[in-house]
Amino acid sequence: MGNKIELTLELKKSILNPIKNISLLLIFLIACHFSIQAQCTFNNRLSYTNLAFNGDFSQGNTGFISNLTYSTANPLTEDNYTITTNAALVHFGYTGLDRSGTGNFMVINQGSNPVIWKQTITVNPGEAYLFASWFKNVVKLPEYAGLPTAKMELWINGTKISSTLNVSDSPDEWRLLEANWISGTATTANLEIRNAETSTNGNDYGIDDVTFKSCCQNKVNAGIDQTICLGDSAMLNADGAVSFIWSPVFYINNINIPNPTVRPPVTTRYYVTRTNGSCVSKDTILITVEQVSANAGIDQKICAGDSIQLNGKVVATKWEWIPTTDLRDPLSLQSWMVPKAATKLILKAEITNCIRYDTVDISFINNINARAGNDTFTCAGNPIQLKASGGTNYLWLTNYQINDINSASPIVNPKVDTSYIVRVQVGGNCFGYDTVKVAVNGAADIELGDDLGHCFDGATQIPTVFKSAVDSFIWSPQTGLNNTKIERPFAAIKGKQTFTLTAYKNSCISKDSILVYEMPKITAKFTTNPQNAIAPSYVQFINQSINGTRFSWEFGDGSFPSQEVNPVHYYKDTGEFIARLFAIDSLECADRATQTMILVTAPYLKIPNAITINGDGINEKFIPVFNEEAFLWLKYTIYDRWGNEIYFTEYPNANWWDGTIEGEPCQTGTYFYKIDALGRNNEPFNLKGTLDILR
Repeated sequence: MGNKIELTLELKKSILNPIKNISLLLIFLIACHFSIQAQCTFNNRLSYTNLAFNGDFSQGNTGFISNLTYSTANPLTEDNYTITTNAALVHFGYTGLDRSGTGNFMVINQGSNPVIWKQTITVNPGEAYLFASWFKNVVKLPEYAGLPTAKMELWINGTKISSTLNVSDSPDEWRLLEANWISGTATTANLEIRNAETSTNGNDYGIDDVTFKSCCQNKVNAGIDQTICLGDSAMLNADGAVSFIWSPVFYINNINIPNPTVRPPVTTRYYVTRTNGSCVSKDTILITVEQVSANAGIDQKICAGDSIQLNGKVVATKWEWIPTTDLRDPLSLQSWMVPKAATKLILKAEITNCIRYDTVDISFINNINARAGNDTFTCAGNPIQLKASGGTNYLWLTNYQINDINSASPIVNPKVDTSYIVRVQVGGNCFGYDTVKVAVNGAADIELGDDLGHCFDGATQIPTVFKSAVDSFIWSPQTGLNNTKIERPFAAIKGKQTFTLTAYKNSCISKDSILVYEMPKITAKFTTNPQNAIAPSYVQFINQSINGTRFSWEFGDGSFPSQEVNPVHYYKDTGEFIARLFAIDSLECADRATQTMILVTAPYLKIPNAITINGDGINEKFIPVFNEEAFLWLKYTIYDRWGNEIYFTEYPNANWWDGTIEGEPCQTGTYFYKIDALGRNNEPFNLKGTLDILR
């Protein structure tokens, strides 16, 4: 919202003399009472508080700062100012009084420094303010007419907020410069009055009535504090007719009107915020709640002639029972009384002007409807709950298998048919009696036994025992059982499973459960050291079985079995012996492993050095002499004198060389052989030599 300039001037059109029209305009601007107007103006806010301290200079040279130097010298020199009642008193070339004609004002002999007056003021964020001041030229006329005059500006927080006011030559004309400013987020306003004219010739002026005022002076009024009784309401009444917000938002019927109704349960301070354009004001009102309350207690039923104790409670400064007839102590909230008839007592509580009432009804019991509950039954071993009614206190006279004889709903667990008698009490001396019969039905007696295990991929039979007859039964779950319609089915499961047998007899249910589990798979396995041996020999048997807990060994030589884990056995004879290992677990689940042991004599090998191929059938082939049963294999290669391989064979299934090559007899002479063999005792043979062929 900008400032506006209001001018009233009628200029007649003149085509022949436009310069004359301009001259008339200039004369009017100089002569008229000219002012720069702002929305929140000096004149319509005069009744509000001026936040600028000593703005009329009535307290002299205090409350502000100037970049000029204060001086009392006469004549006043450049870049100096003074506070006076008459400009003529400080310079022979000055004239003029303050705006009132009797007070102080500030007189300036302008030099080169533009900042004339400064003051810092605390402001409210988001609020609109008016900054204004009056100025006049103080040079004598016509002696000093035509000299430069001041060009005044208003600044806040380093920003110019006004237009520039050109102070005229007329020495007796005070001129107003004013501007509006909204604080935004600022909390301080650094006010400055500056002169934009830099000439040191002339440019002398006065300042009076510096003003800084809030445009939001009409503060909201929430009204006077009120006191109400607990449960009552109060009407708030803020002044004005613009936007309102009340807080807190509890126990208030409308937070956006000036006169809402509130009903707080406790003393509460309400806050109102009124917004009018950019002006926001706040006020509070305290609603004091008198916490008066009366509680006469719960209604009572008694027997004629009984006494009763009252249980009144109040929050009050004074209270009373009404009526006080039959009360032993009317001044006690817990008074005893023996009413002669049905009575309605009133408890009155009071704080200041707040009064609350409560009543308690005391009536007589004419008859007692004692009830022990309906006859019922239970299964042997199954507790059942009884439910008596008709009174305030209970006593079970049958003290048999009952957990609480003073409870209206005790738990009973009789082993035989039993009648339970209850005494029902109402008031002090009013009693009634009733009986409930509890029949006990016998349930089926079943037993499944201890947990069972079976071998891997095996099964086991559940050893069910019916110790009494049953009407029917059900197995659960049924998966894993070979027949769910019989008492003792076989169970075959993987891992483990709990089976439950539910038996029915006389509407009673009996249950028993058994855990069936599968044993881990047993694997029998072993090795020997050595694997084969030369008899006689000790052999170490190495057990590699899995999941076995005990073991049995058979060595195949007719000796006694061994129960050791890793036995050592002595074989004294040669031959092939079948050794067996039996691995067994805790359920006698077993697995078997076998291995053949071969025991032989020590291997020997002899090589002939010549053969005769003359057809007499004697020594016709090159045959090594060895005990075959002691060898795993044997092979030889024949070479001629030049190192060429001419024959090869391998035992077993050897075809011994007959001294021929491709069916043709070899020439007589010397040949070479190479023999490799391995004994059953892992003894290697590597032989080389010569062989002569003779005729």
